[in-house]
Order: sequence, then structure tokens, then C-alpha cells
Amino acid sequence: MAETSEQHPEPPGRTQPPLPWHRELWSRLSTARRGERFPHALLLEGSPGLGKRRFAQRLAASLLCAEPAGDLEPCGTCRSCHLLAVGNHPAFRLIEPEKAGGQIRVDAVRECVARDGLTSQSGGYKVTVIQPAEAMNAAAANAFLKTLEEPAPWTAMLLVSEQPSRLPATIRSRCQRVGFTTPSESVALAWLAERATGVDAGLLLALAAGSPLKAEALARAEILKLREQRFDEFVGVLVGGLDPVATAQSWQGPDLRLSIEWMSGWALDLARLQISDAPPRVFNPDRLSVLGATAASIPPQRLHRLLAKTLHALRALDTQLNPHLLLEDLLLELATGVYGAPRLPKSASGHHPRSKRES
Repeated sequence: MAETSEQHPEPPGRTQPPLPWHRELWSRLSTARRGERFPHALLLEGSPGLGKRRFAQRLAASLLCAEPAGDLEPCGTCRSCHLLAVGNHPAFRLIEPEKAGGQIRVDAVRECVARDGLTSQSGGYKVTVIQPAEAMNAAAANAFLKTLEEPAPWTAMLLVSEQPSRLPATIRSRCQRVGFTTPSESVALAWLAERATGVDAGLLLALAAGSPLKAEALARAEILKLREQRFDEFVGVLVGGLDPVATAQSWQGPDLRLSIEWMSGWALDLARLQISDAPPRVFNPDRLSVLGATAASIPPQRLHRLLAKTLHALRALDTQLNPHLLLEDLLLELATGVYGAPRLPKSASGHHPRSKRES
């Protein structure tokens, strides 16, 4: 599966070069710190692949650093930075689910609350990072709310979220919200070009909906080959050449989320192509000829229902719902989305998607 540093970040004290689209946010928070107006709770929110966790790591390291630079970047060499890098800083706490897609439970938050009532051994900040914040269950969120209502002195709570709407309004309203937006195409392409050599950086950025870290994670031959295979299977199910149930079974595995994300992009491009032969923005510029050939055969109402189910499936992957049943339902919806069974269009490689009967 294509993984970004958002999913498996570096330890907080192991500083990485700042991302160019973070500079304005960093400058704003640095100014607040110099003016002693730094908030006790920040909600770092935005789409995946923008570096929110990386930003939280740098910010935590900066708050705990004994000798930050003039722009408040952590020095990376003092004892505090060293302890943070090895995961042994007494004033730092990272709260996250025990397993991917799991919940943050109340015991972890209560432990944090009890610790925040103590004075920092170094006499400075105590920093807590919660990621993803929306993973807190109801009991954990209620326990954390008490800390927000009566924060201890010199505490900084950094909540990282891709779905802030899932957080209780009472928590959101007590945090200063820091929104991460996709950088300009020129900034993103310049950064990506240095890290994705030999690959079409513009295509990667389109596939990642403008998120540079997601685009960087896609710049691997095996990932791009898997996308080509999944696209042929998507079209095969759409036009009736592949069994949706068997295809759902073959899509199971660590790349499931990525496959559904791609599917949502194909469905969105189909919807745009029903409106215009030359839409101004698409996710799959290299697949427009095949998508355009099939867009006219799909009833718009069914395509809209497919889009809704795709977005629901992506959200449900972080819940306890059965991912196999979600995907099977999604591909069955795709299979019923055509007026008939038009001739199978050729893939970008020039081959027809093979049906299960032909295998």
C-alpha cells in the first residue's frame, strides 16, 4: 500500500526539513509564541498528504527544545531534542490508536490528564499530540474536554485530524483551528520533482488531488502498475465483462483503501465527463479516452449513487464495518450502472479487460 509520512511519521524529535507550504503557518504560530499568545490547544486539520503530523512533530520539538533557532525551529542537538528523538521525553505524550483504524480509548486520555496536572521536570512546556483526534471514542472525548475547559499552565495540546467534523463541537470550539490547504500546483510540482524522478509528477499530483505527500507515496512502479490493473478491472465490472463479487474478493488486502480512493477518482471523472467533454480538472488525465467512451452509457442517477457509496466506503474503512461487504456492495452497484453491455473499451495498454470466463 502507498503510505505517506502522515501514516507512519518520524519520531517527533527527528526533525525533517520544513515543507514549503508550511512556512506561513509556522510563521504565524512563531509570532504568537514570541508575543506569549500561543494557544493551549491547536486543531491541525486538512486533507491527507499535506504533512499535518509532520508539522505537529516539528511544533512539539520546538516547544520542548532548550535552544530553538531564531525562527523557533528545534535545534535537534540539545538533551530535550535527543530525549524526544528516542521517544523518552518526560514532558511529551503521543496518543494514537493501538492499531490502524482503531479507537483512542478513555484510559489513554485519563493518563494524559493526570500527567498534565504535574509540573514539567524541565520547567517548560508539556506537550500532547493526539492523532487522529477523531479516533477518540465518546468517553475519551469527554475526558479530554475536561482538560480543555481547565488547562494546566504551560501545556500544549496538538490535535491532528483529517475529519474534524467527527469531533464534538465542544472540543472544536475550544481549540484554535489551523487549516492545511493544498499548495499551489507550482509549489507542489517543484517539491515533488526532486523526489519523484522518472515519473510524471503532474500525473502523480492529479491522482493525489493536489496533496504532495500522497503524490510522493504513489511514485513507485508497483503502485502505478497496480493502478493500471485496478482500472482495467473497474472498467471490466462497469461494462459487464467481470464478475463484481469475484473482483471484490481479489481487491482485498493492504491496498484496499488505495483501490477505493482510485475508484472514487474514476467515478468523479466519469461524472465530470458527462457534463463536459473537456472538464477543467480531472484526477486521471491519462485515462480520459477510456472514461470518456464509457461515460455516456451510465445513467447519471446511478453514477451519483455510486459516488455516494464510494465516499461512504472510504469513511467506513475506519469503522468496525466489514470491508469485504462494503467493497462487494460497491462493485455490485458499479455493475448495475450501465444501460446494457457495450463493447469493452481498450485499456491504456491497448488490451481489453478480460472477463472471468476468459481467464
